[in-house]
Amino acid sequence: MSADGEDGALFAWGSSENIYSVEHSSVQRISAEGELLWGDSGIRLDDWNY
Repeated sequence: MSADGEDGALFAWGSSENIYSVEHSSVQRISAEGELLWGDSGIRLDDWNY
């Protein structure tokens, strides 16, 4: 989590289909009013397939 410089915040997280690895990283920007600014799921930064 980090301040966005405009009274909101940026959140980043990883998600996975299994418990052993992170397969997707995403980021979301939230306004000072609590509105999700980058859609319901944020923006996916990558898609690891291995």
